[in-house]
Amino acid sequence: MVNKFRGYVNWAFRAFKPLEHKIILAGDTESGKSTLLYQWKENKFTQQHPRIMTGFEVETFDYPPKCFWSVWNVTLGSDIAKPLLKHFIHNTEAVLYVHNCDPRLDGCDDRTPNLHLWVGLMLENGCRFLYIVPNKQDLLTPEKAGDLAQYLAKIYGEELARYQNQISWRILYHRISAKTGEGVWEILDQLYYELPSDTGSDQEHSRQGVQTEAISNPNPLPMKKAKTGDSQSILDEESDRLLQFAFLVMQHKQISASVSEDSDIIPQALSILQSTTIRQRAMDIDIPPYSKTRACFWIHIVRACLESLCHSNPDGICPRDLDFADFKALFALSRTLWMKYYSQNAWYSIPARMEFAAPDQNPLPDVIEIPSAQQKLLGKKSKKDTVGEQSLEDILVPVLTGRKGVDTDLPCCAGDPACDARILSVEKQ
Repeated sequence: MVNKFRGYVNWAFRAFKPLEHKIILAGDTESGKSTLLYQWKENKFTQQHPRIMTGFEVETFDYPPKCFWSVWNVTLGSDIAKPLLKHFIHNTEAVLYVHNCDPRLDGCDDRTPNLHLWVGLMLENGCRFLYIVPNKQDLLTPEKAGDLAQYLAKIYGEELARYQNQISWRILYHRISAKTGEGVWEILDQLYYELPSDTGSDQEHSRQGVQTEAISNPNPLPMKKAKTGDSQSILDEESDRLLQFAFLVMQHKQISASVSEDSDIIPQALSILQSTTIRQRAMDIDIPPYSKTRACFWIHIVRACLESLCHSNPDGICPRDLDFADFKALFALSRTLWMKYYSQNAWYSIPARMEFAAPDQNPLPDVIEIPSAQQKLLGKKSKKDTVGEQSLEDILVPVLTGRKGVDTDLPCCAGDPACDARILSVEKQ
């Protein structure tokens, strides 16, 4: 009775202070982790692509108001993600292991891939709570659905028996389908009431072994708020960063062509941008995720500007010697130029992150003329630049990270040289 009263008091006080929870979505590659994540983030079904190349993604949202979730979706099939696993799980409160209920996998030998790897990481990093999330139950026949609880209790009971008294774990037995949205919010409801509200309250929890009934909620949760999106200042900073990134890429491409280097500059630059963004978001989730569409858009815009400069100013400023400050002053490009060509839905869509998305408002320009007010700058003497004497990575990483040199020190490894070497080798692939 005392514990129940204490639970009501804790629930009541939660309404008066903001909460933050960090959780990880783990499981097989096609278990539906990304679909589940974007049901929470977008409140709708979004067709996802396997994240073998990107390795991980992280999204933040609030549900209910004043409760903020940072959800990390990690794909272990990626060489990018593996060296960062220890850092991903740092300060994580719970791991949600997504079990794929697709009946076509019933004959597979391993129905719990990488489960012990995740539990080992939990034990090493003080993460106590593991939830088994049986997804894709919409694919089950009524007969198989009726046997699911006993089946899951058997396989996970056997697999997790060795960790008795080391972690607290639970199987979520309500019907869950990330594709249809059934049961997805009940997952967060349960975590909301069961996860500690602060680091000092772990002792109030004693969820050990399989429990077949969900905890009763004392009151229904408020409705989920609409997504708020990133702040304008963060988006402005991203536009500035990508514009400078695009300028340096095109400048390096021109210099490389002039010395007859046979290399594909743009794919190499996009790879550097992607890996650098992944590393930064591992330490600061406020940084916008990598988007191939946004990067390629600004590369196209810079190319169109330099094309104009070459035709209108054959004897003046040389694009290869132009510095970024002069380029900005000459063309006066707006941070929101993309809105002329893309709708917000297209610009910020999930598919636009994975592949280049064609504009849905207006076609991209082939040439961008210099504004008449800036024509006077054409007579300015060119500045000598040494960009061609550096590698593309040495040029781009300081701009993308705001630091000098390639950042290979990650808190996850505490300066471990072996870990640094692995991460650096992955980035250079």
